[in-house]
Amino acid sequence: MYPDWLFRSFVVRAISHAGLVVTSRITHATPAAFSSHVSDRDEEYDIAQQQALNQTLDVLFGGGLEKYTDRPDGVNLLQVMEQRGYQVLTSYKGAPSRLCVCAS
Repeated sequence: MYPDWLFRSFVVRAISHAGLVVTSRITHATPAAFSSHVSDRDEEYDIAQQQALNQTLDVLFGGGLEKYTDRPDGVNLLQVMEQRGYQVLTSYKGAPSRLCVCAS
């Protein structure tokens, strides 16, 4: 059994921050279900727009950069997210030293 304090500590951290971390496009239907609402799973440009404009998650980490930058409407949604206070990383270069990608 794990000590009670460990579970309480995990719950406090989990409630404090929320995010989506995926190996697919972040605008793919499965992760998008947690961060947007569209009528068709293929509306990935609309999903990206909702994620950029309406997002309350702390972290979005995944593929699909072109849905934010190479858009039919010409809007760069990464710039929109930066204006909303998000730190935008498109590669590991420039990532905070505290960023950890761990594998078991």
